[in-house]
Amino acid sequence: TWTVEWLKNNFTEYYGDVIYITANPLIAHIEVFGYKGSDHFFKIETVWKYGWDERLETVPPEQVTKATLRIKDEFPDKRLIIHFIQPHSPFIGKIKIIGRERIPQRKGKKYGTKRVVGLEALVREQGIPIHLLRAAYRENLKLVLKEVKELINHLDGRIIITSDHGECLGEWFIYGHPRSVYIKELMEVPWLVIEKGNRKIIKKSKKEAIRQRIMRMKRLKRYTRK
Repeated sequence: TWTVEWLKNNFTEYYGDVIYITANPLIAHIEVFGYKGSDHFFKIETVWKYGWDERLETVPPEQVTKATLRIKDEFPDKRLIIHFIQPHSPFIGKIKIIGRERIPQRKGKKYGTKRVVGLEALVREQGIPIHLLRAAYRENLKLVLKEVKELINHLDGRIIITSDHGECLGEWFIYGHPRSVYIKELMEVPWLVIEKGNRKIIKKSKKEAIRQRIMRMKRLKRYTRK
């Protein structure tokens, strides 16, 4: 029902043929909630580090598309897991719900900004009606599916479109995806398979991957010194 639980249950070994391209900061080179992505995948491309939009408070989906096309050309013999953050909030489609609320700091016309986190807080604290929340979610989904469609035009092999968890938008009086709430709305996800021929995949051992990573770091240091 949340990203780390999904990772721990589905990716328990080391996958030398997989590059994980992610807008989600829960997949990283460091251990996050007991899961260290770099221990399990050949490479972690942390799009969230350089693709974050301060104004939108998220990683726009087009940043993930750009990173994927670059990685695809750089590593043509690897499988890719491409993790967009949308349709997860904040909602940045045609109906924007970012999750901030302007509140007065003192008497007069000066205002500060209060950060409202989570869908439940948006509904209960900001009074956003459920129908508007659901409409914003759909628009967020359309936004990311446009990028998925673009990627399909450039990728080969078997492509699977799915999700790490579902989302509650008022069902059972739940908003978002709380941990360990095992209900249909959070556990059933789409599974769309698109066949676009075969690809040659080269798997490397974890030892080889580490050696390759060290060599890249050394080359980068030499380049930086110059």
